[in-house]
Amino acid sequence: MRRVAMLCSISLLFAVSPAIAQEAPSQVGAVNAAPGAMTGQAFAESVMGSDMFEIESGRLAAEQAVSPDLRRFGEQMVDDHSRMTAHLRAVLDRMITGQYVTPPPKLDPRHMEMYNLLEASHGRAFDSVYLRQQLMAHREAVAVLQGYVANGREQPLREFAEYSLPLVRHHLAMLRQIRSENAEAAMR
Repeated sequence: MRRVAMLCSISLLFAVSPAIAQEAPSQVGAVNAAPGAMTGQAFAESVMGSDMFEIESGRLAAEQAVSPDLRRFGEQMVDDHSRMTAHLRAVLDRMITGQYVTPPPKLDPRHMEMYNLLEASHGRAFDSVYLRQQLMAHREAVAVLQGYVANGREQPLREFAEYSLPLVRHHLAMLRQIRSENAEAAMR
């Protein structure tokens, strides 16, 4: 019965209209439901986990995406999120919080599940999954960064979030542009 429910869930993921699926609120970031209430450590761990997913899935997209735009986007995610992680580590090294926060050794379970789904996809299906995941992940990242800017207690981490927010918003704008161009191309 569980297997049937899982297969139905996966089928629904692909059957939902792309416009609806891409604009639905993120359920992936349930642990980040109240980003403004995050401790400095929880914020840093959330950003590091998100960055690790962006880097790993970006590498995959740079190799496997059919769309040249998504290949370039994947390459940019590797570069930008690697720099973002390095910046966060530098901030943490200057803070006492840095003693408690280390980069995760591997993807957390929810990001690993997303990565596995992406890795199992090929061709245009890969592009579709990657685009949906990236839209969702970047909306979540914007919410986490905005929440910490507004309510975070650690000033250096608030400054990091404020500095990083325009970059992540830019990534989201790029994704929306790619989605729009793909929708237009599909209509021709």
